[in-house]
Parts: sequence; C-alpha cells; structure tokens
Amino acid sequence: MTTLADRLGQHWLVCCEAAQLGRKPLSVNVLGTPLVVFRSSTGIIVAEDRCPHRNAPLSLGQIERGELTCPYHGWRFGEAGRCVAAPGICADPPNVTLRCWQADEFDGWVWVAAPTLTSARRMYRSKLAENADYENFNMTAALDSTLPDAIENLLDATHTPFVHAGLIRSAKAKQSFTAVVRRSNDLVEAEYRGEKRQHGLISRLFEPEREVSFGRFIPPFTAELEYRSPARTELLVVSHFTPADTGKTNVFVKVYLPKGRLPSWLRLAIARLFFCRVLKQDSEILASQSRNIARFGKQAYTFWQADLLRPWIDAWLRDGEFPAQAAGPETVCFEL
Repeated sequence: MTTLADRLGQHWLVCCEAAQLGRKPLSVNVLGTPLVVFRSSTGIIVAEDRCPHRNAPLSLGQIERGELTCPYHGWRFGEAGRCVAAPGICADPPNVTLRCWQADEFDGWVWVAAPTLTSARRMYRSKLAENADYENFNMTAALDSTLPDAIENLLDATHTPFVHAGLIRSAKAKQSFTAVVRRSNDLVEAEYRGEKRQHGLISRLFEPEREVSFGRFIPPFTAELEYRSPARTELLVVSHFTPADTGKTNVFVKVYLPKGRLPSWLRLAIARLFFCRVLKQDSEILASQSRNIARFGKQAYTFWQADLLRPWIDAWLRDGEFPAQAAGPETVCFEL
C-alpha cells in the first residue's frame, strides 16, 4: 500500500526560503527526514543531517569557503557533498559522500526531492510571479498540524469570522454569496460570487472592490487564494505545504499585491504586519485542534456542505488523484 509519505516523495517539495541560507547551515525536516541545507561554492546542497563519520548533526557545524565542517571531528564536505578534508592524520580524506537530496532554487524557495526521484520537475509557480505590476513578500511557519488539516485551514471560509474577526470577516456584518466548485486534472477550485468587499481590515486596506474570489487546491501541496476586482487581481496568496514529521507541517507563503501609490517598502511592511497576524492566529487554532485530537486519541470529524474542498483534498492525498466529478458543478449558498 502506498503511503502519503511515499506519494509526496514522488514530488518536489519546498524545504525553506532561499533567503534563509547564510553563514550557518540550516536544519530542516522533510517527510520525517532531518536534513541540512547550505549554499556551497557550486550551488545549494541538501543532505541528511548527520556526518557519515560518527553521526554528529552537521547543522551544528560551520560553513567555510562553501564547505560544511562537522562540529565533532572537523570533517569537511564540499561539492556534491563529497568529503574533502578529515583532519587528524597525514592521509587523504576517506572516500565518502553525504547522502544528498536533489535541490533547486526556484521562485525564492529551496525545493527538494528524494534522491531516487527521476520524474520531471514540477514546481508550482503562480501566474503573477513575473508580473512587473505586482510586488510580493514571503512568510513561513511551522504548524502543529497534519497536512490535510493545514491545507483545509487556508481554503476554509467559515472559520474567518471567528479566528480572524476584524482582520478578514466580522460575524456582525454578514453577507450572502454563492460558491461553485470546479475540478480539472490539475486542480480543484471554489469560485465565490456575490460577496462584496469584506469588512475586515485587510480587505478594507487592500481591496478597492470585489467581483469574485477563488480558493484552489493544487496537488500535491499548494493552496491559493485569489481576490479579484473588475479591473485586476487585488490579492493572491500562494501557500506551499510540506510535511515535516508526524503531525508537523511547514507552510511557505507568498503574498502578491498590485503596486500602489505608497512606497513598496512601506506598503509591504504594513501588509506583512496584518498577514503575519493572520498566520499566527491560524497556527494557534491548528495547534489547539491537534492537541484536542490527541486528548481524545483520534479524529471525529463531521462533514457538511460548507466543507467545500476538504473531500477533494482528502481524496487526492489518499489516492493520488481526484475522483470523477458528479454531473454539473456543486453550488453552495453562504452567509458569512
């Protein structure tokens, strides 16, 4: 039986933000494997976080001239993870190489794939990535949550008046609108129509008018929120989710906004302040959800019509593909 880790191991996953790589090696977990990430003289290296000599964590070592030095015995590893020095005796270093994962830098993220992956690269890039009329910023968070719960959280509308009251929606200022679910081979999306600009601060600051919005699940681990006015996309949030370990998921978020009259640094700083607050609120509610599931020893979920995309998320993570869609789109009326 193919496990979720096996299935996700057949894809490229984000492990960190490229800007995080500096003078010190970085420790990350991907699919339950501790990895060390550093920038060598020839490119980014991602390897198992253990020295092949005595298994010391290489992430506690130092980077010198693009080579990673083990903190225990000083063994140094350079291009392609090959050992280039082993101090202590007058002899050539042992012929050993770190067990490296495939790595690439793309769209501001460091992407990794299992050493055995041979399929073509499939790294998701948003439609606004190269649009000069937009600016963006990144956020990252370590979530105490399973992968499906974390993805659902970003795409779920009904929690926003409660978890993000005043920032996204307000329970005291409800609107009625409809949602239609559509599926293609590459994604499933919910299209929301009839909702005007939300009453939260984020919408009031960054949305002049709303015509339509979308929530999308793009397998294996990407979720997108898009808000459009009649003129253009006013906000696009692209989130990549990577399972770190059992019950632990890392999220890597890029937020796109159209350029405005304010200087970019000021506008992005204001936006980051609000969106980081939203991410913190989501992190807190997901952690409390996970703790409560652990208290009872198992999940006990009730699904209803408002859970638009969760069945699709669960189906893909279980089977590696979407189920056949029922005849006609599914339409749901919301009041939020």
